[in-house]
Amino acid sequence: VAFTKLGDRRELDIAYLFTSMGQFGIGDLAEAFRDSRWLFDSCVRRGDQLYAAWAVCSLARCARGRIAFDELLNCVSILPGNHLAATAAFMAEAHWHTFHKRSALALEAMEQAWAICVKNYYIVTTNTNVLCQLVTCLRLHAEALEKNGDAGAVAVRRRFDKMARWAKRLSWLLPPERPHALRELSLRYAHRGKLATAHRLAASSCTAAEAMDARYEYAQSLLVMGQIGKQLNLPEAESQISKAQSTIQEIEAAVDAELNAPLNQSLSVQD
Repeated sequence: VAFTKLGDRRELDIAYLFTSMGQFGIGDLAEAFRDSRWLFDSCVRRGDQLYAAWAVCSLARCARGRIAFDELLNCVSILPGNHLAATAAFMAEAHWHTFHKRSALALEAMEQAWAICVKNYYIVTTNTNVLCQLVTCLRLHAEALEKNGDAGAVAVRRRFDKMARWAKRLSWLLPPERPHALRELSLRYAHRGKLATAHRLAASSCTAAEAMDARYEYAQSLLVMGQIGKQLNLPEAESQISKAQSTIQEIEAAVDAELNAPLNQSLSVQD
């Protein structure tokens, strides 16, 4: 309200951006999605190309890629040299391809986002999840190739192993990404048959997420811990899986309800 009274639209957009990021962090994906829709509409109408791209990225992340990415991105112009907006666009594209099971294209988009970050030494608050998301895309593509018996899976899996270890080290400097990094590293060890280590890392991921009240991250890590625990014949595994699946379904269902809401319902009276 204060930003609106002052006529400071840029600060208002920034507030919506970081509020949506915080809401995503604590697992309120539906609220984060609503704020991201407001931000997208505000930026597109005013020609703000920087935060419009991040709004698309946030929408894609909250909806797990279940958005009309190509239509939304047509409303945004990525200007030369705008590395932050370009990174956001590639990340959004990766989430979109992942939803449609196009693991190769998702990985290609995330590799481009990561290349921008590395080339420009550009790891900041708004794009710290680039590396962890790249690790996830590598794993999903490796699994897709392995399912089809593709020999190329070996190289992708090798890169996944390397990047998963790096993401875990980098997460010491980027605490919000630690649950995700530890979860992916846990899956790395589980794939190698080192279930005890994998279970320990998944438990650490749960602890890290719980400490930050990151409800969605906690549920995802609890699901992995339960699945690994089931392989280890741990008695609590089934209840962990059930609890995690219930929480994930609840959070994602709330976002899915927002996907069908008219755009003007996401706009606040401040506009």
